[in-house]
Amino acid sequence: NKRISACASIDFSPDNDVRNIAFEDIDGSLSGLGPGFFIQDDPVVTNFIDTPCEAFKDSCLLFCPGACLRLAIVSISQDMTTRGINLIITDGTNSATAPRGNIWFDEKQSHISAPIGLAIPGGPTKTISFVDSSARPAWPGYASIHLEHEPVCTGSVDRSGIEFAMPSPDEPEGRCDGDFFSRDDFANGIHGWQHFFAGLDVVGDNGSYIIKTNRRKRDGGHVSLVRTLDVSCLAPNGGHTYNLAGKIRMQDTNNFDVACDGRSSACPKLTFNIKSNTGTLMSKSWFLQTNGDGTWSIFDINVTLPADISSAFKAQLHLTDATKKEFLVTDWSMTRNPTFYETPAANSWQVFSGKGFLTPPNATEVEANRAQVVNLLGRSTNHIVYRLCNSCSESHKHIYYRRWTPVPSTMDILDLFEDNWVSQTNEMGADFSLYSTYEDAVSNANGWDFCNFDSAGIGFPGNCGPHTWTPTSEWNSLTKDGGQEDVAFFVEKPSPPSTSPSPTHTPTSPAIAAHTDMPSSDPTVIPVSTSSPVTASPVSAAPVSTVPTNLALNGLASAATECYGGFASKTNDGNPGTIAHSCCSRGDWWMVDLGYGTSNYIKNIVVLNRGDCCGGRTRQFYVEVLDANKNVVNF
Repeated sequence: NKRISACASIDFSPDNDVRNIAFEDIDGSLSGLGPGFFIQDDPVVTNFIDTPCEAFKDSCLLFCPGACLRLAIVSISQDMTTRGINLIITDGTNSATAPRGNIWFDEKQSHISAPIGLAIPGGPTKTISFVDSSARPAWPGYASIHLEHEPVCTGSVDRSGIEFAMPSPDEPEGRCDGDFFSRDDFANGIHGWQHFFAGLDVVGDNGSYIIKTNRRKRDGGHVSLVRTLDVSCLAPNGGHTYNLAGKIRMQDTNNFDVACDGRSSACPKLTFNIKSNTGTLMSKSWFLQTNGDGTWSIFDINVTLPADISSAFKAQLHLTDATKKEFLVTDWSMTRNPTFYETPAANSWQVFSGKGFLTPPNATEVEANRAQVVNLLGRSTNHIVYRLCNSCSESHKHIYYRRWTPVPSTMDILDLFEDNWVSQTNEMGADFSLYSTYEDAVSNANGWDFCNFDSAGIGFPGNCGPHTWTPTSEWNSLTKDGGQEDVAFFVEKPSPPSTSPSPTHTPTSPAIAAHTDMPSSDPTVIPVSTSSPVTASPVSAAPVSTVPTNLALNGLASAATECYGGFASKTNDGNPGTIAHSCCSRGDWWMVDLGYGTSNYIKNIVVLNRGDCCGGRTRQFYVEVLDANKNVVNF
């Protein structure tokens, strides 16, 4: 029997925070005018109602007979970046502005989203957009919508009748340029950082600002420090790589700095979440290292956005874990790395293959280069193929393959790099060498020590590594699932003749002859200088280590059959929650390539059964260790 005065609610605050009052008169008993809606006299409601509305007696409300409205709650980022942002709603003919109103930060600044209530009628599709205080297109970090229960009347709006219109990244000009994620106005407040159940302080420090939590030491509660990113600026950059960097410290309840190795939940955990209306598009986490001596620990992370990010409505950074500890963050930034094609270095290379978000922009030129890749390689100054891999680990992002011997006419060099990294006429130290930098490749310095080959469907560079076998899948393939998604291959462009001799190399195989350092008319011949021979570094087997090493971890795995999504690689991916699954065929087998020379270092072989169920299925099996020719090795 409690009553609320609509008029008193509207006038309760000098800022008129109560807006869009609308309630249904289901049977007309309140108005005496038939079914309809009582509404607040606000253009956000009245501009979209087709039926005429009239002032109801002496009330501050209007009554709209026959109208059918539904309450929609638009949630936007609740941070300082949304100050002055207004919501615009239009149906193609009519439009209205819903002011954002005051941001109601409380003492602990713990609110993550802010609601805007709208009473929306059915009819034409309603489009929601946002503008800043200067009426320029804007986006409030993220925006989502929730519809309350349907009214009794028919013809109310549903979710398909409401859409958001994001502004383009260059509207207004410069809105998303450069390091736009780091432009926090700390001098005037917290700006974009928010937090669940934590207080935040912003402290000036020689021109920089330190963000510091101050709740954990008071009550030991869980805290999640959050930075909402402008997803409209990310939307057109699917597949691009961003650099996330900053400095962090961690303190205990006595304000003493705490060291953490960045390997467990005792350390700060940084998570990058991107969500769409249908689910999570990306969620990646990293434990961060901290120092115990009062100095800042630097984090520097490259992350590639998902391809379908254009469907995202929310992107956030979360800093969590490390129970009962405080976080201090400074000098943070998130910037888009330029693609290779956007850099001056691209002018020195001719691309002949690419996939994912390194797919070359000029397909016609690429096809021409593919047809003459051997010729291009032979005519280039240093006979180098360069693989760029944005999705690889740092050790494999840039690999330079320098060819020392002629490419035989029987060799499919495109297949060698793209799909089948083989050893035939491709012996490390004799036919080629690998390097991590172009300078090393040119000077024949710091060549890689380890390579393996001959796994069907596995392209360049297999499990080759600078010093030993690489336990992660840094290879690429155009035909096999797995491997790296964003790769491109380039041949160095020919340079004008130089009087300076090229670095030289003596092949480790005596059967390989050297050729004079002159351009050849035979496109299969790669010239190699004969003066001042330099011996290449020999290929090494895996080194002996006093620390137990899982040689199988992320090695090249294969199986006789694969079913139910249980790919062979799931057996040795390091995740106990994933399994390989055969097709229950007779004679099924599973195999992993441990790399050249590793049989000398095998001490134990441990096979773990799946832990969720079905343990009885794995029985009556045996384990063999094979050499490179698939012969059983006896221990």
